[in-house]
Amino acid sequence: MAAVLPAGSGMLRALAQARGGSGTIAVIDGSDVTEAVAAVLAAAQRHGMRVAAGRAYPTDAGLPYAAVLRAVAAMRPPAPAIQERIHAQLGGADPRDGLSRLPSRTLALFTGVNAILSALDELTTLTPTTLVLQDLHWADEATLATASRLATYVARIPLLVVATWHPDHRSEHTKALERVAVALRAPVVRLDPALTPPG
Repeated sequence: MAAVLPAGSGMLRALAQARGGSGTIAVIDGSDVTEAVAAVLAAAQRHGMRVAAGRAYPTDAGLPYAAVLRAVAAMRPPAPAIQERIHAQLGGADPRDGLSRLPSRTLALFTGVNAILSALDELTTLTPTTLVLQDLHWADEATLATASRLATYVARIPLLVVATWHPDHRSEHTKALERVAVALRAPVVRLDPALTPPG
């Protein structure tokens, strides 16, 4: 049976908004987001959007941009030129090189995040895109910096960013992303409302 979007979630509206040229960020907060993510990706593909999904893992702390690079590698349909450019600008195929090859951590984050924004800007002029960054409660610093920057950047391009995390592992980063989504009146889906503490 195909996964379905949570009723009343606003995800279809967010997809239509992104396809129309003004992207947004959506949040899925839940202990098991697998079906909801599958439903978002399937709906995006049905609407002719490119999709990319990458997951963070507990071992990602020393792997800059790990979830972003996984999403780029899994992009469908592939965009080889964009994928190669992102990998090259983040220091090659091994994400562990991303921060170490630049003279300072702040400059590294600034350079890497801007490289990703530039590439996504170019990518979305070709095809509206849905980018899922899953399990951000485990994400590395650079992935979180990218997600934070994308949250305020997406309104300029046809990109829907979907961020997910587990309600038991909310952080200042995830709370900040959620506040941006609320301010944009974008979807905030709570799959386990009883597990999500206020604030």
